[in-house]
Amino acid sequence: MVSFLERIIPEILGVENFPSPPTIERAHRTGNTSSDRATPRIIVAKLLNFRDKQKILQLARERKEVFFDNRRIHFFPDFSVELQNARKAYTEVKRMLRDREIEYSFVYPSKLRIMYMGKTKFFSTPLEVKNFIDSHSKDAEASTME
Repeated sequence: MVSFLERIIPEILGVENFPSPPTIERAHRTGNTSSDRATPRIIVAKLLNFRDKQKILQLARERKEVFFDNRRIHFFPDFSVELQNARKAYTEVKRMLRDREIEYSFVYPSKLRIMYMGKTKFFSTPLEVKNFIDSHSKDAEASTME
């Protein structure tokens, strides 16, 4: 798995971005071990160099879609369970933002940044985001009635 990843990461993210292949300490697959090839498998990799990790995540983010063997693959940093749960708490308000076509992104560790009407706003809890959405939905309704 290690040699496979050291070979394909530069291949899929651009050899020009990697003067030398990233050094991976260890790697393994997780999840379902069935022979069903349609089921995606998660690969966890620990890189020796933090800069390589940052470069891989940045290149994947810039490309938005990355493919290997005509299959879309995703790159994610490995967050603690606590941080994953804190980010998961935003699921409902993120759906509401998408429905309203409001641009958003996460700021480490678990703040939500919203770009709304040319301004950037930061929120520390999902409740703050929901209140913002509710208050601006009422403003939008009022302006359409006038």
